[in-house]
Amino acid sequence: MSCNVISSQYENPWTIPNYLCMARIVLSPVLGYLVMEQYFHVSLGLFALAGATDLLDGYIARNWPNQKSALGSALDPLADKILISILYVSLTYAQLIPGTVHSKMTISC
Repeated sequence: MSCNVISSQYENPWTIPNYLCMARIVLSPVLGYLVMEQYFHVSLGLFALAGATDLLDGYIARNWPNQKSALGSALDPLADKILISILYVSLTYAQLIPGTVHSKMTISC
């Protein structure tokens, strides 16, 4: 009886969507490095792979009830934020996105 109570309180964090989110988190710095080194074709492919894993983990978590987890509902947005943050920093470093916008004001007399 106590085994049933424990299994109902704790869910399995080792699900396919969680593995896909962790893979996206691990690949984010690699993607940032590739952008900074200007390997744009490879980084585009890796970014497309990250998008596919995001789509796939959402699909699996929605359609297979045993693949949902509380960890996954927190891990997925975290993986997205890490990916976007690393991309923004690396694209700024590669001077493909302006870091700050400077405006010149001219005063005519």
